[in-house]
Parts: sequence; structure tokens; C-alpha cells
Amino acid sequence: MSLVIEYLSVGGLRPDLAGLEAWKRELSFFQDPVDQDGVRTWWYRNPSTGVYFSVSYRHQDPMGGDQWAPCGLEALVNHLRPDYFAREAGPVLAGIARDFGLVPRDADTGRILSMDPDPEQILSIWLEGNRLVREETLDQGRRLHMVPLQTNLKWWEYSRRRPRIEEALRREAPGIAVPEVHFLHSRPLDRLQMAFSWENEGATVFPPADLVILDRTEKKFLGFKKERKLAYVAQDALMRQIVGALKTIEVDGYPVRVLTRENAWRAAERLPMLPLNEDLDVFQNVLPSRIVDADS
Repeated sequence: MSLVIEYLSVGGLRPDLAGLEAWKRELSFFQDPVDQDGVRTWWYRNPSTGVYFSVSYRHQDPMGGDQWAPCGLEALVNHLRPDYFAREAGPVLAGIARDFGLVPRDADTGRILSMDPDPEQILSIWLEGNRLVREETLDQGRRLHMVPLQTNLKWWEYSRRRPRIEEALRREAPGIAVPEVHFLHSRPLDRLQMAFSWENEGATVFPPADLVILDRTEKKFLGFKKERKLAYVAQDALMRQIVGALKTIEVDGYPVRVLTRENAWRAAERLPMLPLNEDLDVFQNVLPSRIVDADS
């Protein structure tokens, strides 16, 4: 259940492995190679987006001649994942072909791409396979967590930019929170919703989400004991109340809604006007990498 890209070279000649090692070290998120059973594997893992894929090399004797043939190098991107897995992997897999003079081929269909493929071609091939795997999985009666494509893309765009947003904003406001966005499965509604935590009504970024988890620490017994209280509210309802306290800042062209420390009290004083729900037991956390696009 994966897209496998084989790389072809003239005569199946071995690729420049030393150059490939150096090339990967220049990229973010590639781990040190793992050698096992005669296969060297480089894993790409992005902690911000959860995207992972592998590039591996197995030695094989070249066939010689002028014919293009597998050189032992291949890449693998899992199916039954959000399409941003292939969007993030595509430029890297295309770059391997372009920078090392190799031709990529879809191992499943035999479709051959150009030596300088458009990453969108790799995405398109992945989408074709993913659609088939998703349909087969549903036909087998297995349950999948699915959300609209645009919801997953919205999550990915924010999550992959989050480290840069955090770096940029904390130069001016060291204490500002740049929260992660989580997917919560609502048992009563049987659907997924995006949520983030707003701690103690402090300065924070308000990322794209459906729910805001209010995470408060309240003092008890003359301040000697602290108690954590959680509640949640629909973000749309909260935004209507605090919109005047927010400002929009662009970070590398990406608009970010920010509640500053100076305006945090203005937002906090509007919370009593909102219906808050404390029944967080109705939700189950779902890893973003386990969510499938419903319309791709």
C-alpha cells in the first residue's frame, strides 16, 4: 500500500552514493542512514507535519549497454495518508532524479517520468494509487478517519510553517504561545475537528481550528494548591467576541492571527459571555498521519 518510485540509470549503473549522502545532509529532516540486510535506507521524518518517507539503495549488478534500467535506488511513500505526504515528498523525489541524472519510474504501473519531473506528477501518481487503496479499504468494511482535502491542507500549511512563525514572533514577544493543532474525534458527532489549547488566557497565536481548548490553572486554598481546569468553545463563537483584540501579522507571506500580551485581558473578559463545555471525554485524539482526504 505504497507508491514505490524506482530510479533508472543508463545500463543500470550504480548511482553516486557519496554524492547522494552529501545531498541529503543539505536537506532538513533526513536521518542518518540505516543499513540492514544489504539495504541502506534514508528516512525523512518531519516532526512538525508527521510526514515520513524513505529512500533506499540495494546493490545490484549493472546490466550494461545503453538501455535505461533500475540502478538499485528507490523511494517509498505510504498510501492511506493525507495527500500532503506526497506534496512534501514530491520535490525531494523529483530532486533526486534531476540532480543525479536518473529517470524515475512508478514500480506499480511502469509509468516512466522525465529526468526532471514536476513534483505534481509524483503527486498525481500517488493520488491514483491512494484512491484505489482507499476504495479497497472501505469495500472491506474497514473504518477510516476522513476529512475534506482542504481541511488537511489547512492543517499542513500551518503546521509546516509553525517553527518559522514561532521564531519570528518570539523575537518581539518571547512568551507568546504558537500552539500545535490537533485532530479530535467527537464521538457524539462522529466527525473530526481541529483544536488547539489556549493556556491561562495568555498571549497566543490563533491558528485555523474548529475548537479552542481553554486550559486554565486556578489557585485553591489561599493559593497553596493549584487545580487545572479544561473546557472548550467553538472557535467561531470565540472569534466573534474577541475579534477586536486580535491583529493579523504576515510571516513569510502567511497571515497569522495574534493575540498579544497587551490585549489578552480584553479577550479573557469576554469569556463569561460564551457557553463553555467541560465534557472533554467525548473526544479522542487522532494522529494527523492517520487521517485520509475524503475528496482527493
